[in-house]
Amino acid sequence: KEANSKLQQEMSSLRLKCDELKRDRADAFNELKQVRAKHERDLSQMRHQLDGECAARSAAEKKLQEMRQHLEELEQVNAAEWGKCERLETEKMALERETRKYKIQVEELETTLSRKNRQIKADRKRGS
Repeated sequence: KEANSKLQQEMSSLRLKCDELKRDRADAFNELKQVRAKHERDLSQMRHQLDGECAARSAAEKKLQEMRQHLEELEQVNAAEWGKCERLETEKMALERETRKYKIQVEELETTLSRKNRQIKADRKRGS
């Protein structure tokens, strides 16, 4: 009887341990499900965030490309304007040279005219 009672106690103890292990296993399984669910939510959030960042980066790259193209166009316009400015400056210098030349010619003509007028006046005085 004593051996039987001892075996029953041991069996009862083993059943309790088995029940405890089953509960622990169920708790661990539930905890694992919760961790997996959280992990899936985190992954989904990260994917969503990454998609947003990719879209933002793509938009930024497109804007950068547009800005580079606009800069290139502005550089071409600037080069054309500088060329025009240099041509106008060259024309201005040529016109200034030509103006100086004409001023000198006018001065020479005025001097010649003044001399001729004095000569005419002198000739008239002698002739009278």
